[in-house]
Amino acid sequence: VDSDAVATCKGLIGLAMEAKNDTQAMKVALPGSFVRFDAWAWTVGATLYAGETLGAIQETIPTGADAIIRVIGFAVDADTIYFNPSSDQQ
Repeated sequence: VDSDAVATCKGLIGLAMEAKNDTQAMKVALPGSFVRFDAWAWTVGATLYAGETLGAIQETIPTGADAIIRVIGFAVDADTIYFNPSSDQQ
């Protein structure tokens, strides 16, 4: 996902749980999942958005020239998100 264009910010979104090469099977969190990653440092209760960098999640609303605003989920605590992408984008 990348919020810079509709083409890269639409459809079903999954969250990769591991790094793999193209064509390799990988674990993916689907919508409705709670995901923990110790390197995150979210503000508890923050709304999370598709990032302006490919594959990123951010706490701030994207502000780029043609930015797509799509909610990805919410911060449960500093290291855990409720991953539940909205089905619409603005």
